Amino acid sequence: KLREDFGGDSTSRQRELEYLVFQLSELDAAAITSAEELNDTLDHLTRLTTLRDGQAALVTALTLFDAESDDAVLAQFARALHRVPEGEAYDAVRVSLSGALIQAREAMRELSALADPEVFDAATMQELEDRAGELQRIARKYGGTIEAALASRDELRRQLERLTNEAERLSGLDEEIGVLEEREVAQ
Repeated sequence: KLREDFGGDSTSRQRELEYLVFQLSELDAAAITSAEELNDTLDHLTRLTTLRDGQAALVTALTLFDAESDDAVLAQFARALHRVPEGEAYDAVRVSLSGALIQAREAMRELSALADPEVFDAATMQELEDRAGELQRIARKYGGTIEAALASRDELRRQLERLTNEAERLSGLDEEIGVLEEREVAQ
């Protein structure tokens, strides 16, 4: 009964030990950094995907606003600003419109940086997709969430430690049982 309480015979204990080691190896290999890692990874992937998917629309908007052509909105804005008459009565409006043009050009430079296709590394996107998939698989397998998987990992470690610590005691029990069985057969 004592042997059964400690995990059964040596073959059963070895099977259980191997399964615990397998599960722990799988969880340790996942190298989960926090309970929020899956959500953080998915959020980052969503942001990058949204930016990548918006590249074509962004290029079109940049062309409309600030292209080299005379039809570009900011070029027309600048020409219209130069047509505002000179004089003290118009100075405040001219300064305000000039500031708006400067801000619009700065905003176009920021948008232009986002329109750079080099910003989006396909390998990085793939790594994020792979990581999210791995974390989702681990979460499904070990309780439905990353937090549950981390809790499972901690519990598996405790079980492994218990089994490892009890191995010596169980080995002694197996020896005692063997001696007692031999005595029984001899009588």
